Amino acid sequence: MAFIRKALGALEGVGFNSFGRVDVLLAPLYEADIQRGVDKEELYQLVCKFLLIWDCTLDKTKLIDNPYEQEKENTLTLGGCDEKGGQVFNEVTKTFILARNNLDIIYPKMMLRFSYHSPREYIQLISQPLLEGRSFSLFQNDDFVIPALINVGVSKEDAANYIVGGCWDVITPDLSNKFSGTYFFLLKPLEWLVAKDYGQFERRGLTWEGFEDLPTFEDVYEAYVGYLKQLLLRRATLMANGARQWSKVNPLCALSALMQPCIPNRLDVTAGGGKYSQESVYFSCFGDTVDSLLAIKRLCFEEKICTLAELLEECRNNWQNEEMRQKAIDVCSYGDGSEEASRFAAKLFNELSLYACNLPTAYGGKHRIGSNQYTEVLFFGKNTVATPNGRKNGDYLSMGLSPSRFQKPVAVTEILDSLRYIDMRNCAGNTSLTVTLPIGKINDEQMIDFFYGAAKSGVQGLQINCVSRAMLLDAQRHPENYRYLIVRVCGFSMYFV
Repeated sequence: MAFIRKALGALEGVGFNSFGRVDVLLAPLYEADIQRGVDKEELYQLVCKFLLIWDCTLDKTKLIDNPYEQEKENTLTLGGCDEKGGQVFNEVTKTFILARNNLDIIYPKMMLRFSYHSPREYIQLISQPLLEGRSFSLFQNDDFVIPALINVGVSKEDAANYIVGGCWDVITPDLSNKFSGTYFFLLKPLEWLVAKDYGQFERRGLTWEGFEDLPTFEDVYEAYVGYLKQLLLRRATLMANGARQWSKVNPLCALSALMQPCIPNRLDVTAGGGKYSQESVYFSCFGDTVDSLLAIKRLCFEEKICTLAELLEECRNNWQNEEMRQKAIDVCSYGDGSEEASRFAAKLFNELSLYACNLPTAYGGKHRIGSNQYTEVLFFGKNTVATPNGRKNGDYLSMGLSPSRFQKPVAVTEILDSLRYIDMRNCAGNTSLTVTLPIGKINDEQMIDFFYGAAKSGVQGLQINCVSRAMLLDAQRHPENYRYLIVRVCGFSMYFV
């Protein structure tokens, strides 16, 4: 598996970042070895060696200076349901998870599928490291991923066999393969407004009509969403036209021979020979965008503390008026569980995703909509101007469907509850939510119940840290005492150094 992944990628210049569902692929071989009398310990050692191939090149004592420096781009998927709906939790599943836990392996990144129907033993096994301050895994919720895939035309059996390619994507293996992980920055029109760079609209073929003099918030909202839709259409048209040239420039013959049904179709995978189209669009900075619009609504149109022009001017001045900034931060915000913010967030997300999923594609099918962002929340944030939600120049951006960092502290249940009106059937590209759970204040049974609650909440990708403020502050002072601590940073995990 390790060799073929590298060899095929080297032959055609394609990057593969998943080994697939190893507990499904290897289970028959495992059982055959057991029947031949091979000892389970020997099989366990083989899995350990396989994992160490990918983890041993990592310098776990090194400080990360570059946002992609420690990204090894290799994943494997475990658990979930099979094509008939039965739960996949076999000896290979247990062996891989136990080997990873015992060796403290970070790579390959383990994408652990779960659902409300997952065996309690499985949930306990995958959640135990979190209680020890070791966040190895991304957790993927079958209950809302599989229906989303079916909604874009994937068969029930193929949808049940999905894998997770990283923190951003779900893939139908052997049936479709296309570059994904492309961001669509929902904050861009606001950024251009604050910077008074109106030429950015015109250069993209958008008619600039302004915002600052519109009489109602509903007018502002409609105008803003209108610009986003125009940008989505322009993006989709450009990408579809470009994708149709791919087979002429760089056909992938070896890969196409392994993809279904390219050979019967007599079409290269780059020419649409795969079973499914897999074009994606990922909404980024969702939390910051929602909160900025809510701040405009409250401050400029409901309480009339300032005009929209004055609020934008405050952003241009990087929030010199701290009193007004606090008022912007104190507005109800996405993720706080409030009815107003939850309904508004869902209105924006559902309207954009419904529009985007029907945009033009190169070879038919629907766009797979998602919401996430990788380490760009940091280095793109450094180049993004202040925004109406109280965020200053250069501050971090919000990640995926996670709330803004400027939101007041809330319970994790309120964050999950904020998803209640978002239609996840449109999110076949995957959405990710990053949460922090309180280590030392949550026991084994509560952690298991959290997963079952999350399964019913609407969450798809779940990225969890289980730490405390006191622990992290002490770790900064005495890092030598916290070598065991593994924190999740967006799509990868790393030892605390």
